[in-house]
Amino acid sequence: MKKINSLQLTSMVIMVIISATFGKGFYTLVKSSGVDAWIGVIISAVIGFLLIFLFLYIFNYEPDLSLPEKNKKLFGKTFGTIINYLIAIIIFITSVSLFYDLIGFISSQFLSETPILFIGLMFVFVIIYINVKGIEVISRTAFILLIISLISFLIGGIGLLNNFELLNIKPFLEFGIQPPIKGSIYILMLNIMPTILFLIVPKNTLVDNKKTNTYLTFGYIISMILIFLTVILIIGNLGIDLTKIYLYPEYIALKRINIFNFLDRIENIIVIQWIFCLIINISLSVYFMTNTIKKNNNKLIVYIITLLILLASNVVFKNTTLYNAYVYNIAIYFKYALLFIIILISIKIKIDRMKKSKEN
Repeated sequence: MKKINSLQLTSMVIMVIISATFGKGFYTLVKSSGVDAWIGVIISAVIGFLLIFLFLYIFNYEPDLSLPEKNKKLFGKTFGTIINYLIAIIIFITSVSLFYDLIGFISSQFLSETPILFIGLMFVFVIIYINVKGIEVISRTAFILLIISLISFLIGGIGLLNNFELLNIKPFLEFGIQPPIKGSIYILMLNIMPTILFLIVPKNTLVDNKKTNTYLTFGYIISMILIFLTVILIIGNLGIDLTKIYLYPEYIALKRINIFNFLDRIENIIVIQWIFCLIINISLSVYFMTNTIKKNNNKLIVYIITLLILLASNVVFKNTTLYNAYVYNIAIYFKYALLFIIILISIKIKIDRMKKSKEN
């Protein structure tokens, strides 16, 4: 595996977390928490530190090994392989969902007359190309795109301040604490897959691995701040009623931006940040699945997995109604399954370390 640094790894984590929350993730958060969605983000951010601790605990165990290799060492070849393939299947299903969200957004907002399959092919070529080049190219691409995305986010945030109404985020806790808690659990579950993906990178392959824990924690904080600001700015601009109506309220809110009274219609530029994030998310997911199936990067496996994601996104989700039903009713259970697996791995690491300490 080629060397990357902690900053590049953190860039991937930030972009994957953002991509998982925006789009249908944001819409579902608002649907469950209402006007208190921003409170749900705060609760989720605090509880999420426990999740980050679990992942760093696994990440620091056997730093020369990737997650699939750690699982085989912890549970044995047979059971470890079963766990690895369960994780890969869940990641594949989530990738199919995200890919459909990506091409669905492009189709509905920009290319309504273009076949969805053709739109998907454009992104498939990009994902295959950077995966064939390996994790170094994925991480460098993520770092560059993160800078562009942060600049776009800054421009969008400044533009949305002009129409921000404090009354739109009131009243606080009108229906009690239960809705924001429900939303916080949803956000917490969304962040499980992004954080599990970086475990495919062995810690010792990072050129500055002593800084990794700090960088990843800092990256998590930045991600949650961006999500919090997005939620509060959009609700503050559109109001909760309009926010619940639109499938992509982020994009609708950006249409209201008018900078210096002459620079408008820039939402199509700003929204590219979310597209960038989704590309990195799916690319890293393909890399994870490829290296779960075979340790050395195999071009054929990359082609097969990426094309399967494209085909499945068109076959499984034949329309938006089916996709929405999956997002609102089914997707959360795959996140619960991942959480269970992560807790299981953490417990097994703890048991093995206790046995070694007694032997010594």
